[in-house]
Amino acid sequence: MKFKKGAMFGLDARIALAIFGALSVISGAALYSAIQEARTTSIYQDFLEVTKASEAYWLDTGVPLKANGDTLYAGSLIKNDQSLTGWSGPYLPYKYKDTEVFYMNLVGSEYSVHIRRWANDDWNADVSAALTSCSVATKGCSEWLTVDADVASYVTSLGNIFQLLDKKYDNSDGKSKGNIRKREWNATTHQLFIKGLLRGSKDEV
Repeated sequence: MKFKKGAMFGLDARIALAIFGALSVISGAALYSAIQEARTTSIYQDFLEVTKASEAYWLDTGVPLKANGDTLYAGSLIKNDQSLTGWSGPYLPYKYKDTEVFYMNLVGSEYSVHIRRWANDDWNADVSAALTSCSVATKGCSEWLTVDADVASYVTSLGNIFQLLDKKYDNSDGKSKGNIRKREWNATTHQLFIKGLLRGSKDEV
């Protein structure tokens, strides 16, 4: 009986290549998943640091971030623009824009960030509807880290960030509930909201 060594070798090689290819796909998918997981965790930790910074500011100065209506003086976490005694910042490693805004780098892009005071109640399911004011809140109010996107590429990236965070940290409960929310005012103006410190409606200083 004669063995066709060349044919067998060719078959073995094809099997080996198929197995290697399958393993490569699996490994590639696992690697991508691991990268996404790490990125999601990193982004969320960056947001948590803003909440910690606001708390440290309050402890150091004896007062919460000053409010102008529903908008807080987020820039005061970067620069002592209110000339407060006890201020020990900068509390965050970000770029100061003005009293109410600082810039935050997320996945390679620089976003404008506000901190606003809104109700903890579920917001209107219509993602273009106005947010629930503290004046009518039934479940208290909080500081909400607000990330702005106003160009198409940033809107897409912000949407991806929301999906990752909502799935991992907020049980995929949607854009108007939980600790991670999103508003889509129009096609090119979206905002991501991350719940921070509890704030009363009278916490204006």
